[in-house]
Amino acid sequence: MNQNYLTSSEAAKYMGVSESTLFIWYRYHDLPRFQIGNVIKYQRTALDEFLDKYTEAYEDRKNWSKW
Repeated sequence: MNQNYLTSSEAAKYMGVSESTLFIWYRYHDLPRFQIGNVIKYQRTALDEFLDKYTEAYEDRKNWSKW
Protein backbone atom coordinates (compact mmCIF):
# COMPACT_ATOMS: atom_id res chain seq x y z
CA MET A 1 0.00 0.00 0.00
CA ASN A 2 1.22 3.49 -0.85
CA GLN A 3 1.69 5.37 2.43
CA ASN A 4 1.31 8.73 0.68
CA TYR A 5 -2.42 8.12 0.31
CA LEU A 6 -4.57 7.35 3.33
CA THR A 7 -8.08 6.04 3.79
CA SER A 8 -10.52 8.09 5.87
CA SER A 9 -9.80 5.95 8.91
CA GLU A 10 -6.03 6.23 8.47
CA ALA A 11 -6.22 9.99 7.82
CA ALA A 12 -8.35 10.56 10.92
CA LYS A 13 -5.90 8.58 13.04
CA TYR A 14 -2.94 10.42 11.47
CA MET A 15 -4.51 13.80 12.31
CA GLY A 16 -5.77 12.74 15.74
CA VAL A 17 -9.45 13.40 15.03
CA SER A 18 -12.58 11.38 14.33
CA GLU A 19 -13.73 10.50 10.83
CA SER A 20 -16.69 12.82 11.43
CA THR A 21 -14.34 15.73 12.05
CA LEU A 22 -12.41 14.83 8.93
CA PHE A 23 -15.63 15.00 6.92
CA ILE A 24 -16.55 18.36 8.45
CA TRP A 25 -13.12 19.71 7.53
CA TYR A 26 -13.57 18.41 3.98
CA ARG A 27 -17.06 19.86 3.65
CA TYR A 28 -16.65 23.24 5.32
CA HIS A 29 -12.91 23.96 5.35
CA ASP A 30 -11.75 22.65 1.98
CA LEU A 31 -9.72 19.69 3.20
CA PRO A 32 -8.60 18.12 -0.08
CA ARG A 33 -9.51 14.53 -0.84
CA PHE A 34 -10.28 12.44 -3.86
CA GLN A 35 -12.72 9.67 -4.51
CA ILE A 36 -12.61 6.79 -6.97
CA GLY A 37 -15.86 4.88 -6.84
CA ASN A 38 -16.60 4.29 -3.17
CA VAL A 39 -12.98 4.72 -2.09
CA ILE A 40 -11.98 8.04 -0.53
CA LYS A 41 -8.30 8.88 -0.17
CA TYR A 42 -6.37 11.73 1.42
CA GLN A 43 -2.86 12.68 0.41
CA ARG A 44 -0.54 12.84 3.43
CA THR A 45 1.20 16.03 2.24
CA ALA A 46 -2.19 17.73 1.76
CA LEU A 47 -3.14 16.80 5.34
CA ASP A 48 0.11 18.29 6.63
CA GLU A 49 -0.44 21.50 4.65
CA PHE A 50 -4.02 21.74 5.92
CA LEU A 51 -2.88 21.39 9.53
CA ASP A 52 -0.13 23.96 9.03
CA LYS A 53 -2.58 26.44 7.49
CA TYR A 54 -5.20 26.11 10.20
CA THR A 55 -2.72 25.92 13.05
CA GLU A 56 -1.19 29.18 11.85
CA ALA A 57 -4.64 30.79 11.50
CA TYR A 58 -5.58 29.62 15.01
CA GLU A 59 -2.35 31.01 16.48
CA ASP A 60 -2.92 34.35 14.71
CA ARG A 61 -6.47 34.54 16.06
CA LYS A 62 -5.30 33.63 19.55
CA ASN A 63 -2.70 36.41 19.44
CA TRP A 64 -5.36 38.99 18.53
CA SER A 65 -6.96 38.48 21.92
CA LYS A 66 -3.80 39.93 23.54
CA TRP A 67 -4.37 43.34 21.93
